[in-house]
Amino acid sequence: MRPIIFIGCNSNPDYEKNLATAISFFDLHVYIDAPLDICLMRRVERDTQQRGRSTTEIIAQYQETVRPMFMKFIEPSKLLDDIIVPGGGHNQSAVELISARLRDILTNW
Repeated sequence: MRPIIFIGCNSNPDYEKNLATAISFFDLHVYIDAPLDICLMRRVERDTQQRGRSTTEIIAQYQETVRPMFMKFIEPSKLLDDIIVPGGGHNQSAVELISARLRDILTNW
C-alpha cells in the first residue's frame, strides 16, 4: 500500500449519500478554508484568462450554482474534518501541524 493524498472530496457523484463512507477511508481530513471573496476573485481571474469567459457570465454562474452548492455540500462537510486551515492555506502553524501529523501517520504506517 502507498499513501494517497486526495484533493476535493466533492468529486464523488453521490456526494451526500457517500460522504461518511468516503471519509472513513482516510487517516487525516484537512479543510483549506479560503474566504469566499478570494475564491470568487480566483475564479474570475482563471475563467477570464484561461476559458475566455466574461465577468458577467462568471458572476452569474457563481450566484446561480457555485455558491449555493458550496453552501449546501462543501461548507457543512468541513465539520467532519480533523483540521480546518483558515486563511486559504497561508497559515504556517497549520502547515507545520499537518506536516507533523503526516510524518506520524507515515512513520506508524
